Amino acid sequence: MSDLVLSDQVSEPDFDVMEGSAPPVIMPPANPNMAQPDQTTAVLAMMAEMLREMRASRAAPAQSEAIETLAKAVQTLVNAENARPKENPNSPGVSVLNPLGERDHPRADFRCKRVFWAGHRLNKFGLTANEIELINRIQPGHYRVTKADGSTIPFDVLAKHDLAGRLEQLMFQFPCKTSEDRQNHLSMVSYLKEAMGESMPSVELLMDRINKLQAELAQKELEQKGTAA
Repeated sequence: MSDLVLSDQVSEPDFDVMEGSAPPVIMPPANPNMAQPDQTTAVLAMMAEMLREMRASRAAPAQSEAIETLAKAVQTLVNAENARPKENPNSPGVSVLNPLGERDHPRADFRCKRVFWAGHRLNKFGLTANEIELINRIQPGHYRVTKADGSTIPFDVLAKHDLAGRLEQLMFQFPCKTSEDRQNHLSMVSYLKEAMGESMPSVELLMDRINKLQAELAQKELEQKGTAA
């Protein structure tokens, strides 16, 4: 499997990353000689994404300190999971955007032929399963979303149908033409969730999940020691 890391570097996606957007938490490219991630690794990857969203929200100092504490706790879990012996080293289709592997866990198709994000056509293989799921669930409409600096901007989801009335194209539009417009944008997940009224999980909820993961990893380590003996 690929080692999970909390990082400020990101590989180039299939759509333009807006200037001023927060640095994401990512994993390095998959190593074909490493095993496929199990469910624990998938959960850690999801939590890393949540922490990136929280970091980008420019929370109050006390909240920011709690978020950084969470990030350190997640990294500790990541290190422990990476050190654990893995099975099935030849699993195909593992990637940064689909850590579970495309063969056994393929990402869904878009619900229409074409999807555009701020004028750039999206490819499902340049997105995570979570991003695709949100795109497929949001309904056309006119929304407002919050940037990292606290200002709000229009966020329009426009639909185009064919002659038979079937959805053919979705277009996500928001201000990003000028240099000022392109500053302080948050991620696709953040905007889609806010438009649909779905908030990010609280620090307390994440800490509870971390505690459960710690217990799961401890149990795995005991089982492996027992097997080795």
